[in-house]
Amino acid sequence: MLNVRRYRETFAESFHFPLVLESIYCKVSSLLKGLKLCLQLEYEYVLCCACYNQYMSNIPEIDVNEAKSRIEAGSVLVDVREQNEYDQEHIAGSLLIPLSEFEARFEELPKDKELVMQCRSGARSGQATEFLNAQGYNAVNMTGGILAWAAADLGTE
Repeated sequence: MLNVRRYRETFAESFHFPLVLESIYCKVSSLLKGLKLCLQLEYEYVLCCACYNQYMSNIPEIDVNEAKSRIEAGSVLVDVREQNEYDQEHIAGSLLIPLSEFEARFEELPKDKELVMQCRSGARSGQATEFLNAQGYNAVNMTGGILAWAAADLGTE
């Protein structure tokens, strides 16, 4: 059984409606038949607990150790958390473009380098990864976000 409250609390601030509505709508539409879904409509997003894993499964992902290796090899680390989260703790050398500003600022990112996307846990950065790849960028999502990075003791500021 899905824990709706946990999903709501985890993803409520993560989904940025303009970036993912079309993608989620298409995926939800294809999953509606035969599935018991939990839909929550609030603010400006549609949260579909049952299709979240399906949504995330189409996004290229790497773990924190692979992310560290790629960053050291020249990939650009992009943090999509909000400024206050970044100020509390961040990975050295990361470029901050909050998801709330992402549509307006994504063109600041280089198209000629791989982008390693990160957030707190990997949900928001997954959205940004999918969006960037649709725009012709080469982006991968760092699974587990800064929580996994810190847990692996890879260093934060």
